[in-house]
Amino acid sequence: MSLSHPLPRVLIVDDTPSNIKVLIAMLQADHELSAATSGQQTLRLLAKGQKPDLILLDVMMPGMDGYEVCAALRSDPATRDIPVIFVTAKTDADSEALALASGGVDFIHKPLNPVVVRARIRLHLERARQQRELEALNLQLQRSLAARIEVEQELAQWRAREMEFCSTIQQQLLFGTPPADLNGYSIAYHSEPSQGVDGDFYSFTQLSPTCFEVLTGDAMGKGLQAAMTAAGVKSAYDKALARLDTKRQAGLPSPAELVNAIHADITPRLIQLETFVTMTLLRFDSAAQTVTWVNAGHMPTLIAPRDGHAIISLIGGNMPLGIHESEVYEEHVHAFHAGDTLLLYSDGISEALDPDHVPYGDERVKHILELGQRSQAKPQMIMNSLRSDLADYTQLTAVTDDKTVIVIQATPLPAAPPSDRPAGDLGRSLCMSPLDD
Repeated sequence: MSLSHPLPRVLIVDDTPSNIKVLIAMLQADHELSAATSGQQTLRLLAKGQKPDLILLDVMMPGMDGYEVCAALRSDPATRDIPVIFVTAKTDADSEALALASGGVDFIHKPLNPVVVRARIRLHLERARQQRELEALNLQLQRSLAARIEVEQELAQWRAREMEFCSTIQQQLLFGTPPADLNGYSIAYHSEPSQGVDGDFYSFTQLSPTCFEVLTGDAMGKGLQAAMTAAGVKSAYDKALARLDTKRQAGLPSPAELVNAIHADITPRLIQLETFVTMTLLRFDSAAQTVTWVNAGHMPTLIAPRDGHAIISLIGGNMPLGIHESEVYEEHVHAFHAGDTLLLYSDGISEALDPDHVPYGDERVKHILELGQRSQAKPQMIMNSLRSDLADYTQLTAVTDDKTVIVIQATPLPAAPPSDRPAGDLGRSLCMSPLDD
């Protein structure tokens, strides 16, 4: 046999030298043979590291018999896997059962048949080889699995860190807070992302002590890509406000001017990226008691009048940003008196599903707002009622879309001393653009 395929090593254990010679004659052509004449000698040989591939073991020997030797081999991790074939003149069933119970893999009766002996040895050597290969493969699979689990854990940790970082950036870039010194309004707001980072965004920009804007929208998709798109729109708004404000001789750019400037800046890129953004820009003027708004394909804005009349939906007819470069965005003005309540929400609210896949719907949102207005609830209570009702409706199923809600309530303005404003400017809103004069 070649060096790459060495002969299988067989240890013959028998206290009778003539029996050893018979087995050597049968096996020497195809096996590398060694011999021991007692159980003690066998254990000493194995202790020195002379490990055979198979052992032919006599049963009846002085000192340690074959059963004791086999039991000792099975108790040692270094030798427990060596197949042991008992070779004996015993033919009774009890002896054979005892041989197998002590750890033997087979039982050959004397007188020996060379064909049977070689066949049994070949069979158990092949089984041992297959077992070793199986164990080696299993070990390799375990190592591969452990390595894969480690890589997946590291990847999960990296993704978690990335998501945490992105979420922090999102909170800083996409979600604003109302001005602390804003007069005439009470505000509550909340956003719940579907994937840690989402495409919903909103911001509050104070333009004067009694005037501020709310920009809210939803970039198509979910996750980091949607958040980055939303950040681009928010950045375009900030740039448009700064650029148009510096160009004006007096007053502020109108909401329509701002949205059209954002549209001109970002729509070509949105079309190139095959995405779009729905958006609503609202300008609140407590002095004029109005809200001026532009809706770019976003969800309707709901107003609950203080007098208890029906809920009003501000919808508009413009398309989302990123659809048509030729789109011209128009603004609308609606009265917003002290005591009126306005609610903004994303489609993640109205399209949330119950366990039967029935959407929550716009009418339930209106109903919550109507109940809150009837009970003269504050914005925080109305928002909490909506979130609670939505949770009950969906039975806390997995969040599949971003959910944003903003509730704004007009409150009476504190009386200002006459000297606070020039005599010729009394009654004029600080929120007006020159075109409004």
